[in-house]
Amino acid sequence: MNKVGSLYFDGKQFLIGPSACMEHLHFMGDNKAHFGPAFDSIKDFHLHNIANKIRRIKDGEEVELSFLMIADIVHILYPDERRSKGPFFMCHPDAKGDHILIHGDKAWLIDLTGTWFTSAQEAFAAPDALIDVRAFYNGSNELGPAETDFAVTLARLHHPLLAQHVRKDKPFQRLQHLLAGDSLHDPEQWWVGLRALALGVGYAGVNESMSWDEGKSFLRFKFSVEP
Repeated sequence: MNKVGSLYFDGKQFLIGPSACMEHLHFMGDNKAHFGPAFDSIKDFHLHNIANKIRRIKDGEEVELSFLMIADIVHILYPDERRSKGPFFMCHPDAKGDHILIHGDKAWLIDLTGTWFTSAQEAFAAPDALIDVRAFYNGSNELGPAETDFAVTLARLHHPLLAQHVRKDKPFQRLQHLLAGDSLHDPEQWWVGLRALALGVGYAGVNESMSWDEGKSFLRFKFSVEP
């Protein structure tokens, strides 16, 4: 595919945008169906997404600062616009055991609601079902045991590029998690994930011991936002 967007059915066939369901692309925080364009670039998609979130901010400065930082990190993850263009790959939003059916030498994926097309880095990072949840939400950028086993298995089955994505693309996996919501219900917990993403991409000025209050001061100065 050469477009970023949701998989949707128009009554006759499956298509990718321009009538992509935005709720599955994290553009909207409610449960209504919203429609918008498909994108030629994953960088454009993320930056448009973040700009929409900032425009809809209800929680104030803390959310704005966080999303400004994430936008900055998107430029680090996709430094060359040409590298973030297609082809794009289908990404199942919940690739776990009960959504994968195997019979003999045939396999099926089911429950495709929310499936979308994205970059190889985001599509082929380890599925959420393999994340070491406690370590991930405590800010670890290391692969969990199941993710490590997955990478080893892919390499053994002669899929070295897929194995490399699992091993190297943890920041892209974390980016998707951070873009999944609009509100900071627990700002300090949110900061743990955002700080981990920043450390994972070598974001200047952020260190492992930086608290949320220190982070806010740093981001206010960086983006010239008054408290």
